[in-house]
This record gives sequence, structure tokens and C-alpha cells, in this order.
Amino acid sequence: MTERRQEVSSRSEQLRRKRLQENQTRLSNTRQRVAKPAASPSIPVSGRSYPYAPMGRSAAVHTTPRRKMMYATGANGVEIRLPAIPIIHFDWKMVSGTLMIALIITVLLLVNLPAFQINAVAVEGIQRIPQGDIAAVLHTTASSVFTLDRGKAIKAISASFPELENVQIHTSLKRGVVVQAVERQPILTWKSGDQSLWIDQDGIVMPVRGEAANLVTIQSSVTPPLTNPIETTQGVLDYARLALTNQMASTSDEIIIPQMDPNVLKAAIELTSKLPQGASLVYDPIDGMGWIDPRGWKVFFGINLADLQIKEAEYQTIVDKLSREGITPVMISVEFPHAPYYRTE
Repeated sequence: MTERRQEVSSRSEQLRRKRLQENQTRLSNTRQRVAKPAASPSIPVSGRSYPYAPMGRSAAVHTTPRRKMMYATGANGVEIRLPAIPIIHFDWKMVSGTLMIALIITVLLLVNLPAFQINAVAVEGIQRIPQGDIAAVLHTTASSVFTLDRGKAIKAISASFPELENVQIHTSLKRGVVVQAVERQPILTWKSGDQSLWIDQDGIVMPVRGEAANLVTIQSSVTPPLTNPIETTQGVLDYARLALTNQMASTSDEIIIPQMDPNVLKAAIELTSKLPQGASLVYDPIDGMGWIDPRGWKVFFGINLADLQIKEAEYQTIVDKLSREGITPVMISVEFPHAPYYRTE
């Protein structure tokens, strides 16, 4: 009987040890699975071809493997499977694409936001040209501060307003866009037909804007002779067309500004100091520069006034002779002192 009890006790002890060993083995395996994620089982992906499927494209769908997490709650071998977490791999293509999209959005905001639009244009050093006219020309070159090309804008303003020089453009947070320039001061008024033009001391021919006092007037049937050939529209200088031509030219080309022939300008300035009281200057493309005598006729001295004193003396002699003879001329020319002449019709 005693031996029977010992045999049963020995078998129970062996069974107890065997179960304990199995529990320890199971617990050890669970800890290893928690420490190292379980490898995703290889699942074969089968593709099925359809009669109308495009060639070169596989019908198989590749999915991103998900990480499985197992958590052991205790030593009894019970495990909890956590929700699967997708594995995301970041690369330079994704980062560069994100940065590019952000940059495009930023540029669009800077260009289109009302805060950066060219709304206010301040003008400094300009009195005769309305501020709105300068702003209108500036808006044709750019609408935002960030798209403003100073060189292009300066060229457009200089081409549209030849009476301006040293044009500069600055930007300010308080005042917006600031245009600074110096206005040319006219010394002569050139009248040809219905058009009146101003000419400064450098010979720049500009349209009449505003008012200017004490200007000597030159009467002529033609526009001022220019150093650079510029087409006229029915004998009139078309500054709008000239500005359009300058804007269509390349950025490397210099703008075309009408400039008077320096020889004609020099003759006009010299005759201004000799002008009789009540007379006005006159120009003819053939006879040159002269003046309209207050007594009703024209006198021409030509373009070369190196011997102006001789021409004046000869002119006075001719006038005295015609006065004694009771002849009233229409025109007297002393352009060539050795061959003067006059016309009565």
C-alpha cells in the first residue's frame, strides 16, 4: 500500500514539473515575441489578367506591411494583440515635394494678397505731371511689389515722359512705391501747325504739360529737326506711339527720346539774344533760322551764325534801301552774305 502511494505521488510530481516547464517555455516565447515584432507572414499575391487590361501594367496590388504588436498581460500566457500600425518611410522625394508645394503657395499669397499690391504711388520732384499718369504707367509693368522690375518700370516711365530725367524707384512699407525724378526746364517753345512742343537746354523735345514762363517761341511749318529719326503722324510727333515702341524694344536697347539738332538749337539760342522787341523766332528747313520782324516780314540767317554780325549789318542795309524805295518785302535772306536776296510775294 505504501509503495502504491509513493508511485502515485511520484507521477503527480512529474506531471506537475512537466506543466511548470511548459508554462515557463510559453512565457519565454511570449516575451521574445514582445521584444521582437512578429514577422509578417508571406502571403502570395495572385494577379488575374483581363482581356482588356492594358499591357505592361500588373493587376497585383502591393500593400504596405503593417507592424503587429503583441502584449503579454502576465505569466499565465494570455496575450493581447494591439491595433496594427502602418510603417511609413520618409524619403527626399516626399520632403522636396512638400517644400515645393509650400513654396508655390507662399509665392501665390505674396503676389495676390492686397497688402502687397501696388496701390499707392508717391511722387517726388515732379510738379507738372499728374501723379495718376505716372501710376498708370507703373501699373502696366507690375501689379505687386514682389513682381516689380525697377529697370523695366524706369524705362517705361522715361519713355512715356521724356521731360523727366534721373528717374528712380523705391519701395517703402509706409508709402508704397516712391517715384523720384527731376523735371527738365524748357527754354523754347516750338509751334508747328496745331502742336506746341517744349525744348530744354540739352535739346530734348517734350510735350507741353503745365505752364512755363518767359519762353521764346519758334514758329515753323515742320517739327523740330531731330538727331534721331522719328516717324511723325501727319506732321505731328506722336509720343504715345513712341512710348509703345520703346516698351516693345528689348531691355538692352536704349529708349528713344526726341532730341533737337544741336546746330539748330545753338542758332536759336544765339538769335534769342539778338531778337528785336516784339519779334519771334522762325525756322525753315531750307533757309534756316531767323525771326519774324515786327514790321511784318521774315528774315533768315541760316544755321551757321559764325558771321552773325556781318549778316545783321547786311540785313539792316537791305531794309534801309527797301524802305527808301517804298518796297515792303515778304522775306529777306542773308544766309549767304555774298548773295543775299529778298522776296515781295
